[in-house]
Amino acid sequence: MAVVKSTMVKSDIVKSDAGESNIGKSNIVKSKTKAIVFRITEEDYERLESKTRATGARSLSEFARSKLLRAVGEPSLAEVGRKLSELETAVQHLAEMFARSRAVGRLHGD
Repeated sequence: MAVVKSTMVKSDIVKSDAGESNIGKSNIVKSKTKAIVFRITEEDYERLESKTRATGARSLSEFARSKLLRAVGEPSLAEVGRKLSELETAVQHLAEMFARSRAVGRLHGD
């Protein structure tokens, strides 16, 4: 039997630079107000802990949340990480191109 609890963890609330919290707002990081509880065997728990460590998730809760949300269409943590890595590479490439263009401009007296 699954039990849904309504709870809020202080660390799940993010404040903006203006000091406003994200409660009730559509921000990237939303407060988590619901909990899903179910029982699993010791062996299943150990497998989940092992997989959590292998994937680099911060906690078993984060890992499980990611997998459950992925089942309903959210991107996985690995997909988000890959995208961030691609963006970082693109930004580095643009910075290098900009630096080269400035150096060429200085050579031509621009």
